Amino acid sequence: MTSNSSETIRCSSTADFLRVLPQLTGFTATNCLFIVFFSGKRAKRSARLDLPESFGGAIERSYVEGVSDMIRELSSRFDATSEPVLVVSTTATFAGSGGAPHRGFANRLQRCLMRDGVVLRDLCVVAADGWGAYDDPKLPLSGRPLSAIEVRDDLRGSAHNTGTGGPGSSQRASCDSSPPSLTDMGDIPAPNESKVALVASVRRELKELPAAGSQHGSVPEAHRRMREVCAVTRALLQFDTPMPPRMIARLLRLSADSDLWFALALALLTRPESPEEIVRGGGHTSFDFVPLGSQDEPHDVDNHRWTVFAILASFSPECEHPHIFVNLRKRMTEVLPSIAEADRPRVLALSSWIWWTSGLQSIALQHISEALRIEPEHKVSQMVQELVDVPLFGRESYASVEAEASDCRVA
Repeated sequence: MTSNSSETIRCSSTADFLRVLPQLTGFTATNCLFIVFFSGKRAKRSARLDLPESFGGAIERSYVEGVSDMIRELSSRFDATSEPVLVVSTTATFAGSGGAPHRGFANRLQRCLMRDGVVLRDLCVVAADGWGAYDDPKLPLSGRPLSAIEVRDDLRGSAHNTGTGGPGSSQRASCDSSPPSLTDMGDIPAPNESKVALVASVRRELKELPAAGSQHGSVPEAHRRMREVCAVTRALLQFDTPMPPRMIARLLRLSADSDLWFALALALLTRPESPEEIVRGGGHTSFDFVPLGSQDEPHDVDNHRWTVFAILASFSPECEHPHIFVNLRKRMTEVLPSIAEADRPRVLALSSWIWWTSGLQSIALQHISEALRIEPEHKVSQMVQELVDVPLFGRESYASVEAEASDCRVA
C-alpha cells in the first residue's frame, strides 16, 4: 500500500476553487450538481448528482428537498463541520439564459437549505460560456470568462483537499494529466491478446484451490483458502508496482469461487488478514457456501449468519479508507486487459463494486452491465447489479435524489 505525499494549495477566491474542483472530484462532468463538504478550511468529501429532469414544479421541489436532506445526512456522516460549496455544472449558457443559467433553481435551492439550517460557503455555476457565483452582485450578464478557471500549468494534474480565503484551500497531489471526464473514466479496457495469453499460460500451471468445506486430515482447508485471499489482496494493494501475471492468474482462480470473491471484497474493505483471522478464530465455515443474497437466488438465508449482499450493502458505505478504492479503480483498469472475455464477468463484478464503493455509481453500472452482457446468468454479477443499482448512501433515503459521493483526496 502506498500513499502520495501532498502539499496545500490555497484558494483565495471562487475562481481558485473552481480551477481545482476537477482535481478534488477526480473527473469533470456537466449537467450535474457538485457538493464539496468541508471540515474547517479543508475539503473532505464530494458528491455529484444529476440536475433535475426539469426545472420548476413538483420535480424540482422534490429535488431540492432531497438535496437538503442529503447534505445534512452526509455532513454528519463525513464529519464535515463547515459550510459546503455547491457548484452547478451545466451545458446551458449565460447568453441563452440572459444571465446565470438556472438562477431560479439556485435561488429555490438556497431558500430550502436556509430553511433547514444549512449555510453555504458558496453557490456558483460553471456554464458552457462562463462562470460565476450566484450571489455576486457584480456578475456580468455574460458571466466571467472560463479562462479564469482553466487549470494553470503549475496546477495541472494536481490537487487535493480544500483552506483559507474564498471557498478554501486544496491539498495537492501529483498526477500525470488533467482529470478525465466522467464518461471517459467509465471506459472498460478491451482484452489484450498477448497479455491474455500470458495470464492463461500461468493459470494453467496453478493447482486448484481446495473446495469449500473440505479439510486435510483434521485441519480445515479454509485456512489455505483464506491465506490465498490475503496474498491476492496484498498484491492488489501494492499500488506502486504493476500486478504480476502470476498474481492476476491467482486473482482469476480465486474470484471463480463466489465465497472467495466475497472474502476478497471483505479483505479490501478491512485488512488483507481479516478473513483468515475470522477462520482462525473458530469460524472455519464462515466463508463456506455463503448465500449471495440476490433476490432471485434460491437459498435458505436463515441457515447462514450473513449474505454477501447484506454485508457489502452495510459495510461498503462505512469504509474508513475510501482513497484506497480510488487506487483500486486504477488497479482494475490495469488488470482488465489481461482478462479473457469468458473470465471477465467475475472481475468486472469486483470492479463494479470497487467503483460503487469509491462513490461513482454511474461507472459501477457500466461495468456490471458489461459483465451481464457477457454472461447474463452470472450469479455474483446479478447480486452486484442489485447492490450498485442503489447509490452508495441511497439505502438510507433522501429518495428524491441519487448522489455519487467520494473522497476528495484524489490519488
